[in-house]
Amino acid sequence: MGYSNSNLFALHYRKVFAQKCKQAMVKIRLEKAIQIMRITPSVKCFEVANQIGLPDELALYKYFKRHLHNSPTFYRKTDKENG
Repeated sequence: MGYSNSNLFALHYRKVFAQKCKQAMVKIRLEKAIQIMRITPSVKCFEVANQIGLPDELALYKYFKRHLHNSPTFYRKTDKENG
């Protein structure tokens, strides 16, 4: 099934998955970033950003702050304490 209009795709996606496509992408990217940091705690933020499709570590920092309300560093410290 092809889509000639991105709005049609977005409407269909939301109907099928009950969430916006952008929300799904945010969730997938954050889950992947967290997974990468858990598997390889020494990984640099710019490497994580690159692996999840963000341009640099500043974008990763802003992404975490906007959606998780904490920095990747805070998350990493919290994960180590709980881990």
